[in-house]
Amino acid sequence: MTVAEFKNEFLFKYDAASNGGPDLNNYEISLCLTQAVKDIVKDYYDNYETNEKSKRVLAPLLKDHTSVITDNTNIFWPGKNYIISLPSDLQYIVLEQVKLKNCIGVPKIQITDLDHLNSVLNNPFKRPNKRKIVRTEFSGTKGEVYYEEELEKYNIKYIKNPLPIIVSNFSTDGDLIGDESIEGLSVITSTELPSFIHDDIVDKAVIIAIKTLRENNLQTQFQIK
Repeated sequence: MTVAEFKNEFLFKYDAASNGGPDLNNYEISLCLTQAVKDIVKDYYDNYETNEKSKRVLAPLLKDHTSVITDNTNIFWPGKNYIISLPSDLQYIVLEQVKLKNCIGVPKIQITDLDHLNSVLNNPFKRPNKRKIVRTEFSGTKGEVYYEEELEKYNIKYIKNPLPIIVSNFSTDGDLIGDESIEGLSVITSTELPSFIHDDIVDKAVIIAIKTLRENNLQTQFQIK
């Protein structure tokens, strides 16, 4: 679908389902369509490893990242400690691959949260060794990796954040204030997801709009009472 077709299809289905609900402006329509895209990406990622359709739906969002590796001194751990860069548009990790210097082995990557990191490093049965790397949960644009040997490469295959669907240029839309934006964007934008899923995006967006309408009506009723 083109962006215009997304809007028209949404309005047609919304009018039929809302039973005379209030008109939505282009910003509100864009919010519903964008949330629908996010929900669909999450739903299909949950079945990514075992479902062929999930892989086809998310294929346009699949990207590779080679991390910048920086040595990091850690007084609590006598082995190697590294900071690795993460992509700024990272949403879900699909695969992590490590290349070691002067070694052909492929170590297992064990993930731990910061609260349990010290106990892992101090436990001889859980700490990093030649067959196991320990990394902390990712946060922001950096991650931390612990290992006995020297890392040469750290590659990440991931699902990126999807683009929003924006059905008008907000700054010139006469029904809007003009300073609206969605995830930093305010110009007409379409989704990267494949065309065979576009009807599902519209259907889910309509459900989101109707649910929001009903919740707002209920909240208003409580306030009146």
